Amino acid sequence: MPEGAPYVGFLFRCYSTPDTLAAEAEAQGWGEVIAAENTPYDSYRWHRLYPDQETRTLSDAEEAFMDELQEKREARIAELFAGLGEDFDLEFDEELREIEAQIDRIGTVERDYSEEAKRGAVLLIVVGHQGKAEVTAYTRKAPRSTRSASGSSNGTGAPRPLYDARMTEELSRMRTVALQAEVAKNQHLANAVLLDALLPILAESYPDAHAVQLRASTDIQEPAQHFDYNTREMASPYAGVADLIAGAPKKAANRFAWVLALDDADIARLLAACTAALIDGRHGKYADPERLRSVDRIARAANLDMREHWEGGVEFFGAITKKAMLAALTEACGPAAAENCAKMKKDMLAEACAERVPGHGWLPPALVTPEEPEVEPEDEAERQDGDGEDIDADEAEAADECPFAEADNDHDEHFAVAAE
Repeated sequence: MPEGAPYVGFLFRCYSTPDTLAAEAEAQGWGEVIAAENTPYDSYRWHRLYPDQETRTLSDAEEAFMDELQEKREARIAELFAGLGEDFDLEFDEELREIEAQIDRIGTVERDYSEEAKRGAVLLIVVGHQGKAEVTAYTRKAPRSTRSASGSSNGTGAPRPLYDARMTEELSRMRTVALQAEVAKNQHLANAVLLDALLPILAESYPDAHAVQLRASTDIQEPAQHFDYNTREMASPYAGVADLIAGAPKKAANRFAWVLALDDADIARLLAACTAALIDGRHGKYADPERLRSVDRIARAANLDMREHWEGGVEFFGAITKKAMLAALTEACGPAAAENCAKMKKDMLAEACAERVPGHGWLPPALVTPEEPEVEPEDEAERQDGDGEDIDADEAEAADECPFAEADNDHDEHFAVAAE
């Protein structure tokens, strides 16, 4: 994203990840940056922020094309006037709307916002799974503490979840690393995952989002221990092909010749590792539900059990709320254990959880793979709701997803990046 965010208000092809675009926007001084895969539902209530100044720069070729389009526009208006008289409406002529859309897209538009405006604004970056990004600026929303779930400043609002969006995303990063490693060592599963991602591209114009992100992404980094020392070591998806990667040429032309010379076994190993590395299981606040369901399907096929990779320790428990810690104690050790610890101070409760919860197989929800849902019949595109109205099967499944509410984890500084 260039300096000054000239692409605000534009839809463009993006070759960077949402995290990369968000980091660039934050460096430009935007007060709050939201990088999402879908437009947040409540964004229709947000107020657009308009630039202090807007300029359009045209090259010589673009100026010539602009003149051509203006001539087409005037000719079309004259044609409509001759046929319909003064009663015609410009908004309802498809050809005229397309010409005006082309005019709007020509040139480089610079939208300048003052530093003060950016500091008090929200920049929304929506990057779809096909790589298109839309960037829109809004005035900053009201403070969270003054808004209830209904948008009113009065009332208690909906109850907060035990884990907020940031904690859920950090846990899902660790789950992503573990899932990548499981898929990388299972060539048959990796081939099935890759085909599952590729087949819809052949059959559909706009395939659903998939766990495998078939576009440029950030480098897969060697997993590290996070939150505490109880995190078990997790392999990288590249661990099983380190010897092959070390010998791969860096230049594209040389690399292709090298790949052609590989035997089938090495090709299968590399395909499995590359497929696994493309899996994105991160569960962000505005994550695409379709992609997350795809991640869960792969996790079930891989028999992913995060109890083999992670166990909560004192740093993890110290980063969540007392309510979440007591819930963990209840699940792992029973209600009596939680009642005995209910009046402890937060730091002492975190130590008690770190001593008592491990060994009971407890996991936070973000690390648990949901049970497999019933198979949907291929010949039944719709089903009925309780009122007898038809609803789409995908919409019904999406309705079961629990949207994120706001929750407060006490120490944001504990959050680290587990898998970029």
